Amino acid sequence: MEGYYKLRDENIIFDKMAHQMVIADLENGFYCTLEDPNSLLIWDAILSGFSVEEVKEKLSAFTNNQETCFQFVDDFIGAIVDGKIFISSDEPANVGSGSPTWDTFDSSIGASIKLFDGAATLLQLDPVD
Repeated sequence: MEGYYKLRDENIIFDKMAHQMVIADLENGFYCTLEDPNSLLIWDAILSGFSVEEVKEKLSAFTNNQETCFQFVDDFIGAIVDGKIFISSDEPANVGSGSPTWDTFDSSIGASIKLFDGAATLLQLDPVD
């Protein structure tokens, strides 16, 4: 994985609650969660305008195993792209915090995303007027 990524379109919404990010695709009803600090960090970095290469460079300062670190990033970005949440972009995104907390990276836990189907039913429980 290389370059910049951004949210696919305005149908992707997200919100961070405590130590978890919930992401919903309003178009197809899929949703996912990010529950580990590495996933939250990579998500924020990409949406703050960092390229994949820049994320890998920043995170490599916090690990002795650069290859594993790079694999975490590639696997995470790959899963987000496969889930049709991120798309590649010629320009950096600008909807993140702007200042990722790089020192929260923990090379012992990886980075993951949990994808679910059925957000349409979930959203029907609390309709927006």
